[in-house]
Amino acid sequence: MAVALFMRAEDPQFLVLLASIAANVRGLRARRSLTQEALAQRADQDLAYVQRVERAATNLSVRVLFALARALGVAPGQLLRPRALPPSRRGRPAKRSAATVRRGRPQE
Repeated sequence: MAVALFMRAEDPQFLVLLASIAANVRGLRARRSLTQEALAQRADQDLAYVQRVERAATNLSVRVLFALARALGVAPGQLLRPRALPPSRRGRPAKRSAATVRRGRPQE
């Protein structure tokens, strides 16, 4: 019997790995206050591709993994650490007031 050399896209372990990469990329990007567009430019990737990576909707290559890690200033292995992908929220984030941006906290 032949052994499967490639993982099937439906394999649960594969999907967990993609979700971990997505969660790590999204979390690190947010902590560095980068937009998806800024990350895409730094990693020399298309914006739509970075968006798919953050949704775990694409099978990225090792080359892209390295490019994203370099753009985020981390070792590539850090993007592979197990982490749950938080539920996505549709639409744009709520606008913050100028006072919130200046002080870094919500107005009271």
